[in-house]
Amino acid sequence: VKSPNRYGYASATTVLKAIAAAGDFTDFARKTKVMVVRSNGRIETENCIKALQDPKIDLPVYPGDLINVPRKKSPFQR
Repeated sequence: VKSPNRYGYASATTVLKAIAAAGDFTDFARKTKVMVVRSNGRIETENCIKALQDPKIDLPVYPGDLINVPRKKSPFQR
């Protein structure tokens, strides 16, 4: 994301809304493998490209959750 940081939990939100609040995706974001680490340690993965098309699959975010947007793989990586 463009402005990675900790953000306070004000009300019910989703992964896409939280990413938008953090300045949206960078050009290097791997939008298909966004990870949500729940406060209990469980990890869920969201395909944000599909979630943009179908908001029902956009995961909710709760207090204590961490959202990790990985970088795209370089064409030189294996």
